Amino acid sequence: MGAMGPKRAWRKMFFGLFVVEFLTGVFYQRVGRLVFGKNWYLQTLNESAIHLIWLVIVFSPVIYAYVLWYERTRSQQLSIIEDKDNKFESLFLKNSSSIVVLDPTGRPLRFNPTFETVSGYTLSEVQAMDERRLQEVLQFCEWTEPMQRAVNGEEMEEFEISLKTKSGRTRVMKNSVIPMTKMRRVGGYYVVMRDVTEARDAELRMWKMAHFDTITHLCNRDMFVGRLKDALDVAKKASVRLAILFIDLDGFKNINDALGHRIGDEVLKSVAGRLVECVSQGETVARFGGDEFAILIPAVHHVDEASDVAKRVLSAIANNHVVESYQLSVGASIGIAVYPVSGDAPEALLQSADQAMYEAKRNGRNRYVVHLPVMQQITYSRLTLENDLRSAVQRDHELFVEYQPQVDVKTGRVVSAEALVRWNHPTLGPLLPGEFIPLAEEIGIIRDIGRGVLTQVCKQIREWQQASKRPVPISVNVSAAELSEESFTAEFLNVLEEFQVKPSLIAIEITETTLMKNEDKVGAALGELRRAGVTICVDDFGRGYNSLGLLKRLSVDVLKIDRMFVSKIHEDLADRSIVSALISMSHAQNWRVIAEGVERVEDLDVLREEDCDTYQGFLFSPSISPQWLDEKLFSHSDQAG
Repeated sequence: MGAMGPKRAWRKMFFGLFVVEFLTGVFYQRVGRLVFGKNWYLQTLNESAIHLIWLVIVFSPVIYAYVLWYERTRSQQLSIIEDKDNKFESLFLKNSSSIVVLDPTGRPLRFNPTFETVSGYTLSEVQAMDERRLQEVLQFCEWTEPMQRAVNGEEMEEFEISLKTKSGRTRVMKNSVIPMTKMRRVGGYYVVMRDVTEARDAELRMWKMAHFDTITHLCNRDMFVGRLKDALDVAKKASVRLAILFIDLDGFKNINDALGHRIGDEVLKSVAGRLVECVSQGETVARFGGDEFAILIPAVHHVDEASDVAKRVLSAIANNHVVESYQLSVGASIGIAVYPVSGDAPEALLQSADQAMYEAKRNGRNRYVVHLPVMQQITYSRLTLENDLRSAVQRDHELFVEYQPQVDVKTGRVVSAEALVRWNHPTLGPLLPGEFIPLAEEIGIIRDIGRGVLTQVCKQIREWQQASKRPVPISVNVSAAELSEESFTAEFLNVLEEFQVKPSLIAIEITETTLMKNEDKVGAALGELRRAGVTICVDDFGRGYNSLGLLKRLSVDVLKIDRMFVSKIHEDLADRSIVSALISMSHAQNWRVIAEGVERVEDLDVLREEDCDTYQGFLFSPSISPQWLDEKLFSHSDQAG
């Protein structure tokens, strides 16, 4: 509304003067009559005209200015109110939040376009809904308490409802209620609704990422531990047992290495599905990471119930897993821990189950083992031994080398020797390789031990050379883990070069099982070493796969016949036949033959008759120190030179 016009202002002014004059005239009449009598009015007529003129002259500017100020102020106020109404309507219509206007009873009166877009409903459709339908679409009953609290002036946090849209989708809306009050009476409510569906979906995704495995969609370790804590609380109050199964897949690493992680992930999904089928309602299956899984059985009456689940798991996993065109097989080693025998806290139970699982692996894999308290001491002893072994690798005096001479069957002369590592443990005393080499392979320090053995052997050969003694070839044992390392061959040859030892004076002994592991890498490493002049010797032949075709492809130089065929060769015709066949086959391939574990003269006589090349064993000598080997090699003049 604009400012008032001049004509309107003048009309206002004259109206004001008329009122003033009228009131003044009335005042004068009443006072005059009291003072001058009834004829006062006629006598003062001229004075009244003069008085009116005086009033106009004196008060008209003041009255005119006041009228202008009043009208202008009122016009500005009306303009502000009108502007606020326009702005509120614009805010209502264009707000990015949904706004619903309710009557005092809570029924929808109107809503803005945003709500119509989000919900898909028109105003007429919403107003036509009964209370049941409103509850279904808007969770209408959830609004009553916030509306009442808003009327009471209480501080109120935003509340959430689920809005079911016309298309059938569910949107999460965060709401605040604003009452419309006048003269302390509620005329209705504004409900401002923010769509937080995307934020809640993101929170749900983050929660799932934090609590579920992304590959198998099983719960992860954190969620499993949380459920285990809850189950333990219930078990303690109800005085019942619970059990957990810790599952580690056997052979899964080979699938990953050979076919890649994509195929490996599909196998994990297949295993996860079968594990879920093995459990009952209320039991939890989790993936801890890698190829490790766990099962929580919240209530068991006897350990046999957990064992039955383990048997079902072993049977289910053992069946081939079909992934694309592959028929893949994996096994499982399972450790079972039972509350309260195996522990009364989540970490203690998990540790016990883990110990039992490793015991299952040590016992041959593809089986389950129930944890016993004595395993705790075994695990502690193993951990202590592991730490001691790591320290021993860093010190020169604890790990040392002994040599077992290898003797020519015909001449009886020492023609070579096998280097055997020993550990002089500070408290346990001397330990044989079988007592610590498997542990070294498991914890990943076998390569350090192997490098140390090769260094000691090269030092010994260099000492013989510096003393003008003719050294004999020395063989060292090498594991599949060492041969699979890409840098192994180069480092091996660098040690020989450092001590100026000819490769022909060094032989590598590998087992049949080593040859079968990672055949491509092992074969490449052996081929490179053989081309450099290093002798390749297959140890313990006959104990493993007996893959003659593989031996031929790898072009080995020496075959060592396992002691189990040699120990009764003079009295067991079957063993003699096997040994005879192996010797004949080896000579046909130009391989030399060494018989292991010869302890009796009768066995040596048979080996001589079968044309065996070399033997080693207690009949000639056990493993001996470098000094004793030096004595046996160079005590006769014909050995020097």
